[in-house]
Amino acid sequence: GRIDITTKEGRHEIVFSTDPIRQEPTIRRTILATNKVKSGTVITIHWPHSASDILVRAKGRFLQLASDITFLNPHLNLTVNWFGWETEVTATKPNWKKWGPSDPTSPHWYTQGDFERLVAAYIDYGRAHGTDRHVRDLIKEFRGLSGSKKQKSVLDVTGMGRIKLSSLATHDSMDHAAVANLLKAMQDASKPVKPSALGIIGKDHLRQRFVESGIDDKTFTYKKIMAVDNGIPVVIEAAFGLLKDEAGRRRIITGVNWSGSLADPFRSLGESYRDGLTAMLEKQMAGNSEPIMFALHLACARVRFTDRGKSNITID
Repeated sequence: GRIDITTKEGRHEIVFSTDPIRQEPTIRRTILATNKVKSGTVITIHWPHSASDILVRAKGRFLQLASDITFLNPHLNLTVNWFGWETEVTATKPNWKKWGPSDPTSPHWYTQGDFERLVAAYIDYGRAHGTDRHVRDLIKEFRGLSGSKKQKSVLDVTGMGRIKLSSLATHDSMDHAAVANLLKAMQDASKPVKPSALGIIGKDHLRQRFVESGIDDKTFTYKKIMAVDNGIPVVIEAAFGLLKDEAGRRRIITGVNWSGSLADPFRSLGESYRDGLTAMLEKQMAGNSEPIMFALHLACARVRFTDRGKSNITID
């Protein structure tokens, strides 16, 4: 298979294949300084002709997933052209912001195990490339700790002013006490992130998308819950409405961190609930044949998935 990723710097042609001798997957990347874009990123997936039937059968699910993403991202302009059939959705809030992959993480989002794995990854990278960063270089990457005074306070508390990351590991393990001490000092020197900083989809945006999809505006209902659980900010947003067409069938939009879901990620709602989302809707007389629309979105700084496909999350 082949994927092209085009940015302001040029086009990256990435080809995936297999090595028939070693029986291993291989990845080959070619960078071309042509076909640049002025802003944003263009991703092109070259679909094999031999698998065209799979694409045709997936039309309904593909289009619904594309539509779901516009419910979860107020800033998104989306155009879909399906073999000549085209639809376009414009943003309701072009300047809307959410927590992005490039934003610094907070030390409050890490357990000791998570933090140890991060430190170990940095140490392993350093060994492979002949480098060894100072502890200060790690500290300054975190939210609330980019200032020199904050970094110095953490280093003074831990006594790691001139320590390098490799010192946090023994020959076959991590120095658990030292890592735990460092994480605690970083948490004490920084403030937890407020849930609102993650990004809130909002009532007005969801109302507009619901009405555009055929919902009776008088029946639209919205609820938002914001909380901080052990330093982890959480935003839960839900919306509901009745379709004007009484012959219509239920539509559910679910998402985690502004990504639409290929399958219902809320199949297990924790130990307090024996049922998942679908079963709970059935009990509320909002079954599959009912003319309703329901949306549920979870924004959370630390999400744990139970499968590699990221289709089901663990909710404590």
